[in-house]
Amino acid sequence: MTTPQYSPAPTRAPALYVSGFVDRETDGAVVPFSFRLPCPPAWDDRLPGAWAAERRARRAYFATLDSLRTGAVNPLETAKMERLIGDLRSQTARASMSHFQRVIRFVERWGAGAVVPSPPEPMAAVVITAPPNPSGSSRPPELASRHQWALDWLSTRRFVVTKGLRVEWRVRRATPPAGIPSLGDAQAAVDSDR
Repeated sequence: MTTPQYSPAPTRAPALYVSGFVDRETDGAVVPFSFRLPCPPAWDDRLPGAWAAERRARRAYFATLDSLRTGAVNPLETAKMERLIGDLRSQTARASMSHFQRVIRFVERWGAGAVVPSPPEPMAAVVITAPPNPSGSSRPPELASRHQWALDWLSTRRFVVTKGLRVEWRVRRATPPAGIPSLGDAQAAVDSDR
């Protein structure tokens, strides 16, 4: 069985592209299931000064992903996120949080239910295409560590199985100009870096 390919739009913010397969409930056929999630916040320029800031950022990240999953926005969590943005000293983390605000505004405008619907059954294997790490290392352990919050969310919201999950990490190397087909955004797999 081949992996479904999810071709991201060239002008979008850095994101995680998740692809897998699910069993269709009606006839039992196996169909591709793909979606896009914002990347977890990163403190590339400055580590969080306190564990509490990281905990608040994780809560804001989960609230953003939950709004995509449910199509509903929690105003209390949105207000907490705004306060957190004012408290953050890391420019990269602040930029991520500002992106989360844009995602939440999109969900509010969407108004048609879930933007990222839940699969009927948790997936046992997924391919996650991530943006390259600023540090330059794109080996699977580094990618898994950097994007652990996304994996945690996928697991707790039953998008993926909690035990025995097989994750293949790929790196999205470059964005082609608009209108030019990508030569497999995710084909430059991390295998060469192992």
